[in-house]
Amino acid sequence: MRLALAALAVVAGGCVVVGEVAVSPRPSRVGDPPPGLGAESVAVPVPIGPPLAGWWVPALDGAPGVVLLHGLGADRRQHLGRAQMLTDAGYAVLLVDLPGHGESPGRHVGYGWSERDAAAAAVGFMRRRRPRTRVGVVGVSLGGAAAVLAGRALNADALVLESVYPTFEAAVGNRARGVAGPLARSVTAALLAQTRPRLGVPPDSLRPVDAIRRTAVPVLVAGGAEDPWTPPAETQALYDAARGPKALWLVEGAGHQDLLAAAPDAYRRHVLGFLDRHLARR
Repeated sequence: MRLALAALAVVAGGCVVVGEVAVSPRPSRVGDPPPGLGAESVAVPVPIGPPLAGWWVPALDGAPGVVLLHGLGADRRQHLGRAQMLTDAGYAVLLVDLPGHGESPGRHVGYGWSERDAAAAAVGFMRRRRPRTRVGVVGVSLGGAAAVLAGRALNADALVLESVYPTFEAAVGNRARGVAGPLARSVTAALLAQTRPRLGVPPDSLRPVDAIRRTAVPVLVAGGAEDPWTPPAETQALYDAARGPKALWLVEGAGHQDLLAAAPDAYRRHVLGFLDRHLARR
C-alpha cells in the first residue's frame, strides 16, 4: 500500500512539473528579416498586453494578404518557406511571434486561448495596411487553434488550419499515451486538472471542434496521415464540424511536422490553390 501511494505521489509530482513546463514561455532571439524576403520588422499592437514582434512583406495594390501563425515552441521563422511561396505568388504577408514565443513577451502559453486575441490583432494589422483587400490566415497547430478560438473577432476571409487539435482533452490524452503507457489516463486527468488554475479557463473552453462550427468563412483543414498527436480521425472530425465551404487534405507519410517541408509540391497545390480560389488573387 505504501509503495502504491509513493508511486502515486511521484506521478502527481511529475505531472505538476510537466504542467509548469507546458505553459512556460518559449522566448527566442529571432533577429532581422532574412535577405531576399523583402520584409520589414513591425510591432503589432494587441488590445491588452505588449505588442507582437513581426515581419511585414508588402505587395502590389489590390493583392490580398495572408497572416501566418506558428506552432507551439516555434516563432515566425517557422513560416519562412510559406512566406516566400506566398510573396512569390503576389500576396502581402504578415509573420508574427505569438505571445510567449520568439520576441513577443507573454506570461504563459495558452494553447490557443490566450493567443486568440493576438491572432485577431494580427489580422487587424493586415486590414489596416490593406483596407480594400481580402485576408487569409494560415495557422499551424497552436496558431491554428488560436485562429479558430478567436471566432468572429478574427475577421478573416479564409482559414488554413494545419495539425490543429479538436479538443484540448484529446491533445493531452494523445501525448500522455505516447509517454505514460498504462498510466496515461491518470496522467491525462492530472494534467487537465491544472488547466483552470494555470490558464484561467476549464479544458472545455479549448475546443476548436466546437468553435469551428461558428466559422462561416472557407476552411482548409490539413494534417499528417501519420500524426500521433493529432491523428487523422481527429483532423477529419475538425473538418466534419466546419460549416463550409471547406476542404480536407491528409498528407500521406507526414506526422506532426511542417507540412510544407513534408510535401512541398502538394502543399502548393492544396494551400496556394485554396487561397487563390477564396481570396480572389488578382
